[in-house]
Amino acid sequence: MVPRAAAPLTLAVPAYFAPGPLWQHLAAGAAAVGLAVANPDSGPGAAADPAYAAAIRQAQAHGVPVLGYVCTSYGRRPAAEVAGDVERYLGWYVVDGIFFDEASADCAMQPYYAALDRCLKAQGDALISAINPGTQTQACYMGAADIIVTFEGTYDAYLQAEHEPFWVHGYEAARFWHIVYAAPDAGAMRNTLALARRRRAGRVFVTDASLPNPYNRLPLYWNAELDGVASFASAAGSQEDEASGRQPGSAKAVGC
Repeated sequence: MVPRAAAPLTLAVPAYFAPGPLWQHLAAGAAAVGLAVANPDSGPGAAADPAYAAAIRQAQAHGVPVLGYVCTSYGRRPAAEVAGDVERYLGWYVVDGIFFDEASADCAMQPYYAALDRCLKAQGDALISAINPGTQTQACYMGAADIIVTFEGTYDAYLQAEHEPFWVHGYEAARFWHIVYAAPDAGAMRNTLALARRRRAGRVFVTDASLPNPYNRLPLYWNAELDGVASFASAAGSQEDEASGRQPGSAKAVGC
């Protein structure tokens, strides 16, 4: 298999901030933003929040799909609890899919995530499933979600990260997402975008913010990041990504 050309990019934003101006700025960047994750209260919360519902609708109206944040505790959280959060997001916020955070990268846990994916798709074939191991998985996980976060960490760690495995080139770049924080300035941000593109990640988010919560605001260079992604999209021109089928997941049943 011959590795493909550098991938096109869109922004996928962990939008862990309150409804208001930041969500408006995010929606206004829809030309470069391909995805956002809403996180009202480390999950959907105890009750629907009308302000969050309005922010999500506004983003969707601008063409930004919004996923709901759900923690899985690396596969230790009971699937029934996870499914309850999924149902609340769909009922309260009419999200476009679910972002399953704290995901395992161990192939032994793949059936847990594949079952969650099936449960989500049972609510609507078009719903998007994303999982966040935060590190490179094996190919077994390609049957467990539409999108996989294969890097989450600091800019310095990203510079030292290992090259993506060769099998990644057999899939659409849009199925891989890199999240990089503590990138100190616009130059580091642009370097990260270029690296993500070369590393076959079609979705990326870069921020200057740091732990404990690098996602509670947009980066200070947000407008430059929008422009940077747009410039890569322009450079990609008419290059097309071949669609690639998902690997079948295990048939092992997990409660939903």
